[in-house]
Amino acid sequence: VTSLSDEEIVGRVESVLSSRRAGGLGPSSSLLTRLARVHMIRMAVEFRELERDRTSDYRIADPEERTAFDRGGFAFSGRIDRVDVLADGTRVVVDYKTGKISRKTAKAIWGHMTQPVEGGDRYWQVPFYCHALAEAQRMPDAFVYYLLPVGEDDSTVAGFLSSEGRARAPLFASAPANRFREVPPAAVGALMDEAVALAGEIFAERADFPRTERTGECRSCDFAGVCDRRRA
Repeated sequence: VTSLSDEEIVGRVESVLSSRRAGGLGPSSSLLTRLARVHMIRMAVEFRELERDRTSDYRIADPEERTAFDRGGFAFSGRIDRVDVLADGTRVVVDYKTGKISRKTAKAIWGHMTQPVEGGDRYWQVPFYCHALAEAQRMPDAFVYYLLPVGEDDSTVAGFLSSEGRARAPLFASAPANRFREVPPAAVGALMDEAVALAGEIFAERADFPRTERTGECRSCDFAGVCDRRRA
């Protein structure tokens, strides 16, 4: 990706759109196709620049790796976007965020991972990925979110999971230092325990999800499958 020119990126996007039009996306003159072209090119260019900004050599070891494990009597499964292996052998979990997610929301992710937030969301996605890799004896040293929201500037947010206390080399050359935090490995296990406890409450029908009056958000809510707000 890092070696691709702008013209090569445009060519690859055109190739993808051409195959999608054959599958029903619509003619190249349609508004949907034109918008898709603009956003795909911009996101691909920004993705290339994020990759170029990495500070050390790495290889992509496991793209879209499926993983599963049991904990507390529950079976967890999912798919990790990407796992990189750095030159020193440490692993970095990479998660792509292409939806509407602000820097403020993204930075809150590691805050919610390390301390309870009254009335706030908890983020189990990264702890899940890290625990899954740890189960396979491949505990990552860090995680990073590649934020590529449509129509907005790219950015990154990351956390370091090792408790060794050694000096940290930044993952990106130009990213502000305040986007990177230490996350104690114990926080990963603690959040997994919370996830197990919540799963137990859900299956026992004891979970209490605060209802929102903004019912327009129900369609995209993570808890739509277990909440009866729309039936109220």
